[in-house]
Amino acid sequence: MSKRYDNLNGLRAFAAIMIILMHVLGNASYYIGNHIIASYIGGAGSFVKLFFIISGFAMCCGYYDKIKNNKIDLNKFYLKRYLRILPFFAVLLILDVLANMIFTKNLSWHYLVELFSRATLFFGFFPNFSSEIAVVSWTLGAIFAFYCLFPFFVFLIWNKRRSWFFFIISIGIYYVTNFYLTDGGNGASSNISLSLCYFIFGGILYLYKDDIKNILNKNKFERWILLIICIGYTIGNIYIPDNINKFSISIFKNFIVFGLWMMYAISFESKVFNNKVTSFISNVSFEIYLSHMFIYRCVEKLHLLHLFSNDILSYVFSSVIIIIGAIIFSYILKRIIDFLFNKIDEIKNKKQETIEQ
Repeated sequence: MSKRYDNLNGLRAFAAIMIILMHVLGNASYYIGNHIIASYIGGAGSFVKLFFIISGFAMCCGYYDKIKNNKIDLNKFYLKRYLRILPFFAVLLILDVLANMIFTKNLSWHYLVELFSRATLFFGFFPNFSSEIAVVSWTLGAIFAFYCLFPFFVFLIWNKRRSWFFFIISIGIYYVTNFYLTDGGNGASSNISLSLCYFIFGGILYLYKDDIKNILNKNKFERWILLIICIGYTIGNIYIPDNINKFSISIFKNFIVFGLWMMYAISFESKVFNNKVTSFISNVSFEIYLSHMFIYRCVEKLHLLHLFSNDILSYVFSSVIIIIGAIIFSYILKRIIDFLFNKIDEIKNKKQETIEQ
């Protein structure tokens, strides 16, 4: 039985909300005034990398040992991934295509081509893939590609020594892909080669989870020391340059800040990270992430983004509406999908019982 790390609920929830705040600020072009706050929120796109790290860690919690010990049904494994992702995503894609057609009054086949490309879930393998629909779903492309390659991923982190070797290789792949083989942007980012290092980093944290907990969980003093380090580095991270002599070090900044918070989350029980609110948001955190730009466009078309003359007030108001709207939309749609699948299962079970009788 794999151990649950419920503190990750808080990290997922916080990452989803921060990304929404970043997209609202950037797309609506609000003037915040405070450079430090604007810089923190504007740089929140890096929280997508936290999703990757958590995915690598969480998948290892559920399937690492099963893969190593040949105790997994690959058909059920991949079917579960599709059933978990595709129904919600397909509905979102259709709604986004309809919205594009209505708002732009363009019935181009281009949208249907993009709909098909996204619905395959294979766009994480496409080079420089970009799309006008569900634009933030590039993250899903990378995560689904990781799911497809997970048995191979287990091979890469078969033991601690091998995991470090391939972690270094994956960083090299990141630099080669990002600066030599692609033209950058979200289209390039969906390719698994740019995010593999983050998934492997999550896998390394999994391999060292017991060591980390044994070191940090001896008494409350270590807990507070680590928390102070996490908060202090997170605050100071903005002052560390992203480049040194034109060489990008942002990837290492992400490893440090998210690695610290991951170590804290897997070592201690925290009501701040794990409570009813964070658990609720965490259960639909990725759906919230996928749908928030659709909700943003609806709010934009209702002319609610700049409802007040004060940009800060408008930003806070629109952010709250979009966050709440994305949460409600994700929760209701997910419940509807679960209800339909349960009904389908009931029908199948009744047919099976009839056949057996």
